[in-house]
Amino acid sequence: MITRITRGRLAADTEARVFSILRTAAAAQPMLPGMASMSLSRTMEGRDTVLVAVTVWSDMTAMTEALGTRWQEPSWLPGIGECIEAGTVEILETVAASTTLEQLAATG
Repeated sequence: MITRITRGRLAADTEARVFSILRTAAAAQPMLPGMASMSLSRTMEGRDTVLVAVTVWSDMTAMTEALGTRWQEPSWLPGIGECIEAGTVEILETVAASTTLEQLAATG
């Protein structure tokens, strides 16, 4: 499994607009092939609101095929990109998951 974490610092006074777009899109848009899950969250860094999008993929191939050649760059839905002042992407490879932890425990 591959976890992709995208963070974006929102411009001042854009939070309501951004979260409205995200809620509408998340409810209407089916998951991409190979995407196991997605969550959209926010956190505060001082006075700044930071959007955090976490997607979990079956493997690197599925993620790169779905996202294209710019998979290492932050990407946003139409209407959101202009509200992001700065963004980052982090890619994590799963080494153990809840379904494998029981198996690991059994092996000692």
